[in-house]
Amino acid sequence: LYMNGVQVDTNSSTTTNSGNGIIRIGAYNDASNMFNGDINIAQVYNRVLTADEILQNFNAQRGRFGI
Repeated sequence: LYMNGVQVDTNSSTTTNSGNGIIRIGAYNDASNMFNGDINIAQVYNRVLTADEILQNFNAQRGRFGI
């Protein structure tokens, strides 16, 4: 998990989506535990990004949010 381009947490317990099903951003698998807040940008990649790529993406968008 990255916040403002800096890694703040990590977890090796993941589930890979291997089909054409629904991907929920801000909710658990069955749409429970809904996130109560704003998600301004969501990007999905077909590979793991490096820390440098994540920081580059953050820096490219940060001006939009006054950061």
